[in-house]
Amino acid sequence: MGGGKGSGFFAAAFAIGLGLCWASQEMVVLCVSRSLGAPDIPTSTYLTLRPLVIAVGLLFAMVGPRGNVFMKRGALYAVASVGLIGVFVFALFAQVPLLMLAGFSLFVVAAAIVMICWLKALSDSPEDIGRRAIVVTALASTAGTLLWTLDGTVLVLLAAIMFSLSSSILVAASARTPAADSGDTADVKPLKLVPWRWAAVVGAGVLMTSFGFLQFTVYHYSHIDNTPHEFFAHALALLMLLFVLYAARDREPAIGSKLAVTAMLFAFVFMSVYRDFAWFSTVLVEAAEGMFELVICYVLMDFVRRNSLSAWRVFGWNTVFTGAAQALGSGLSVVEHFFFSSDAYSVLGLLLVSLLIVTAIWLLNDKTIAGFLWGDTPISGEDAAAGELSFDEKAAAVSEAYKLTARECEVMLLFAKGRSSSFIAESFCVSTNTVRSHIVHIYAKCLVHSRQELISLIDNWVPES
Repeated sequence: MGGGKGSGFFAAAFAIGLGLCWASQEMVVLCVSRSLGAPDIPTSTYLTLRPLVIAVGLLFAMVGPRGNVFMKRGALYAVASVGLIGVFVFALFAQVPLLMLAGFSLFVVAAAIVMICWLKALSDSPEDIGRRAIVVTALASTAGTLLWTLDGTVLVLLAAIMFSLSSSILVAASARTPAADSGDTADVKPLKLVPWRWAAVVGAGVLMTSFGFLQFTVYHYSHIDNTPHEFFAHALALLMLLFVLYAARDREPAIGSKLAVTAMLFAFVFMSVYRDFAWFSTVLVEAAEGMFELVICYVLMDFVRRNSLSAWRVFGWNTVFTGAAQALGSGLSVVEHFFFSSDAYSVLGLLLVSLLIVTAIWLLNDKTIAGFLWGDTPISGEDAAAGELSFDEKAAAVSEAYKLTARECEVMLLFAKGRSSSFIAESFCVSTNTVRSHIVHIYAKCLVHSRQELISLIDNWVPES
């Protein structure tokens, strides 16, 4: 992206674009719930929001590389204009439910398109910018909750300003980054999911379904005022996200799912045993869902870069996947409450949430997540016959070039194949602290900062002629 202060300013602006769009959508959803005079995030909002977002995801999943047309300046301006028209229709006709929901629908569609375009642009950017953008998104979302006490008209105006800024930055980004025009081509590799990859996808879907179930149950049937609780939930999500992306040792992607499942277990206990503490369950569920959704976005950015996949298809299907899972969870909550309408948590609800959480624990483990992200890292026999180096051979070459010890080479190979520190420790009969010390030394010698960067270094290694 060039050098100097200008490029630093551009990188900073680039990192806040997704956050502005994300926060503006949350504000408009809140305004809809207030205008309808119902509890926050009402049924009608879900019925409008989820199908529209799923439809946008399907659009991008189907068009694939042809989605690059949305990164053109004219198309981005058109999408931004549709979103702003929707916001103003919503604000001007807030007393007319049909017109209000029509304006809301226009904004939801435009915001969903802009968010997928942002994820595509961030996939074409360096890994550190993508990570920073995900953290800033959580920060912007948290800061936005502090404005929720403002008058609805002011809040809608702020949402319109934030959405305009996000779209304007995206226009500048698409013009300045060449990868935005060439990152997706017609010959991108198709994604092949083997059984252990499917297990991770299904596990994530089950967990997102349980999020939808508990969120809908708490907001609708516990009569929680979500404005103060949302701030604490967003702040907790931000803290967990910072831990996963920066503080967690080895930066293993599985740590995000482990944190999410743990928070869900605590929320489930408090909802089922201590009914008066439903507000605590609300905070935990919202925090876990927010953190997990952003971790998935971050992981998929690197997944797209490393596997030369179509970002439009990956993020399109992710949008469908997330929206459908949460809609399913909300629908299960409605069905459960219809048959067991008492304020107390029903036996059916207890069994259902137990099943969902236990299923997620079994499916979301180190093996399935590593299988999804890295799969079978050695190349096929045909590639080997064509003269290409296998992954193991490239790793050995990297080890020699960066002067790693024999044990560091062994640790690096297992670590790059997605093995956890505990697995490596058991393989070599050493402590996990010893393994982590080796990984720190490998990072320092190879000049990388994460497992993903290490894998990219090995994958892209070209032997000296």
